[in-house]
Amino acid sequence: MGDVAHIIIFFAALAAVVAVLIYRFYTASKRRDELALLAMKMGCEFHINDPFNIAMLYDGFDCISCGHDREASNVIVGRVDNRDFKAFDYSYKTSSGKSEAVHRLSAIVLDTDVAFPGLLIRLESVFDRLAGAIGFDDIDFESDEFSRRFYVKSDDKKFAYDVIHEKMMEFLMADPRWGVQMLLRSVMVYTGSTFTVEEFSAGIEFLREFMGLLPDYLWQTLRGSGRSR
Repeated sequence: MGDVAHIIIFFAALAAVVAVLIYRFYTASKRRDELALLAMKMGCEFHINDPFNIAMLYDGFDCISCGHDREASNVIVGRVDNRDFKAFDYSYKTSSGKSEAVHRLSAIVLDTDVAFPGLLIRLESVFDRLAGAIGFDDIDFESDEFSRRFYVKSDDKKFAYDVIHEKMMEFLMADPRWGVQMLLRSVMVYTGSTFTVEEFSAGIEFLREFMGLLPDYLWQTLRGSGRSR
């Protein structure tokens, strides 16, 4: 292959890299603009960069506690039913040998005035089934369908049963893409991937309805136990 051919290949490869970078910049800019517009329509604040250090503030939540170089962006801050929420994009890196991978997702977290026992609710995976086969089982419920579809883990099994009553099971099964984690004084919802702009609105509404289904007696119990602050 001659020098001219090598030069052509080099510039073709360079052009492809530049095109990818331009496309990524365009899509990232377009997403920021769309989320800023969504925040404005909802009467919320919008921050391109994370002013709260979300990776540390909510450290311990499964979906944002992995890897390194963890950071949030495109942060929407508002209130729903008199509680503060933060909705955001999130990224972290994992390394294996000389290779490095970037993982991206979105989440919404709602802050409350009580501290919860830890509770995780998400769709059951193949790995969960394999773990169950060797004795690492999750919490089962009277509904076989719910127990087959969802993985539930909690520090307090009674709390899990109080949260996941019959109507809550129906609600979760109606839109099973959402994972929910309750930890300390916050509740987080996520899907494991980056939200569309529409999913931010849907996730906030899902979180509002989820909180509305928590029984009054449960709030009274948590506050009476000294978990409120």
